[in-house]
Amino acid sequence: MEIVIKRSIQNELDCFKTKIKLMAKSLRFAIVTCILGILAIMMCQNDFGVTESSLLCYVVLEFIFFSVSYIVFKRIYLQRKAYKDFSKTALTDYGHLETYSTLTIDNSFFVYESQRKYYKYSWSSFLKFERKDGLIILFIADGYNTAFIIRQSELSVEQFNDLYYTVSQNIQSLKVNKK
Repeated sequence: MEIVIKRSIQNELDCFKTKIKLMAKSLRFAIVTCILGILAIMMCQNDFGVTESSLLCYVVLEFIFFSVSYIVFKRIYLQRKAYKDFSKTALTDYGHLETYSTLTIDNSFFVYESQRKYYKYSWSSFLKFERKDGLIILFIADGYNTAFIIRQSELSVEQFNDLYYTVSQNIQSLKVNKK
């Protein structure tokens, strides 16, 4: 089975925007985690008091919570900036092209080829995948900034289901074999 998806520059930008929205959801999670962590630290300080040794522990925990939130926020900020920079020039440079990028998916490889980049991955390169809201998201590493997004609207229902089956078989079998 081989599935080929051809994207215009507008479709490519839409996938980029979807990636940023998904990253923003993870930012909300990081902020909630940070706030809950700070509240837990404050409750511990009130319940148990503050000694010199516990103060250091509280400061380290607060630093960790703030650092994680900052890293996630910075990553999303950089992705949004990259999107704005790319979209400014991309529509004028590549808007006249019917096909900006092509995804080719078969049982052995996942290939992404655009006017600017070429990636060829074996299925063992993928860490995980998700299916949500009419999307299949393939992760090279943890985080949406290293993910490929395939929208259901780019394929027929049968092709989308075949693609999901292929992805799940290839990535799930790799996880089983690694254990």
